[in-house]
Amino acid sequence: MSLVVLDPLTAVLVGFRVAYGFAPSDYPRDLRPRRARALLAEGTAPSMAAAEAGFADQDHLTRWFSRTYGVTPAANRTAPQQVP
Repeated sequence: MSLVVLDPLTAVLVGFRVAYGFAPSDYPRDLRPRRARALLAEGTAPSMAAAEAGFADQDHLTRWFSRTYGVTPAANRTAPQQVP
């Protein structure tokens, strides 16, 4: 059995993936929908929540929100307790 030596950057990337279940490049894609969801729960308008969370526009927020949570921001606003 041979020992594989990773360069430091690769070791960090692999360690991140093992610890969190996704690559570091996916981290912002995980944070933005969560930030938007929190803003929407506070009563922020969807267009403002999109901008503050780093989305290009409200449609961009809606697409990613639906992919992440399975519902649109409007559906989440009317029943936030049903979204995991």
